[in-house]
Amino acid sequence: MRGEHGELIARNHEELEQLRRMGERDYFEFTLSGKGQKQHVGSMQVELRGASAKKHQYTVALYLDDMRLEKKNKSINETHLLLRERIAPTDGTCR
Repeated sequence: MRGEHGELIARNHEELEQLRRMGERDYFEFTLSGKGQKQHVGSMQVELRGASAKKHQYTVALYLDDMRLEKKNKSINETHLLLRERIAPTDGTCR
């Protein structure tokens, strides 16, 4: 299924498996069981900060290396694309 910006998205387990078979990216499926509990997902951790069944919204905190990013009041089934850029270490000299 394509999102509003043309990216491929999955809204359930079967669609996620189809994307995995295409092999273009790494996809991770996870379930957050309770508020305040962190779960490792790939190379980061995800923590459920809050959820509203009435408003169909949730808030999560993402932890990667020494950074914390909070996604507030996101709609259920909203797609999140996280790209991690790999930076080669330098020898400390400027050119």
